[in-house]
Amino acid sequence: MIHFFKQLKHHLLHQNYFYFGNHQLPYFHHPYNDTARNERAIEIPIAKHFYNQYNPKEILEVGNVLKHYFSLKHQVVDKYEHAPGVINKDIIAFKPKKKFGLILAVSTLEHVGWDEYPRDPEKVLTALNHLFTLLKKDGQLVFTVPLGYNHDLDTLLRASKIGLTQQFYFKRLTKSNRWQQQNTDILQGAKYNYPFPCANELMVGMIRKS
Repeated sequence: MIHFFKQLKHHLLHQNYFYFGNHQLPYFHHPYNDTARNERAIEIPIAKHFYNQYNPKEILEVGNVLKHYFSLKHQVVDKYEHAPGVINKDIIAFKPKKKFGLILAVSTLEHVGWDEYPRDPEKVLTALNHLFTLLKKDGQLVFTVPLGYNHDLDTLLRASKIGLTQQFYFKRLTKSNRWQQQNTDILQGAKYNYPFPCANELMVGMIRKS
């Protein structure tokens, strides 16, 4: 029996895919941002999993991430990054004329209010509430955040101040960047940059507008 579990663990640590819910997704390796060594290896496949379910015209991305890896035509808002087709505006001040079926944010919301001066612990909540108003009926917001990076955001999550419809948690297992979905939340004690570089625990949050 012990030998069986050792074999199972070895298989989990060396397979080239991971599970998101019941979906088997491939790890994503790309030279930009060296995704084989950080949380992008699972964030990009998860984001693309949702992206592929919508017409690009219905999609808004907060933070210019996906277009570094794919040739895509959705709308992007990024306060700081200058690139063709990217709207440089604080997301709170972004007031488009249309609603979206899907809003994606890949490791972006943890910077809102945290990596700004002066720091504003409530700004990320304001941003999430604003994004909710930009959704169509039955639309959804899907975002990833590295736990342990923005302590204010972690506190809001622990206190259930963010009305998540569903959430998934992942933990990095190895130096070789293998990740595993967790059955229970890992908000308590999450550490960024330890023991491995960048995120060691990741949350995927979903908010649906009914």
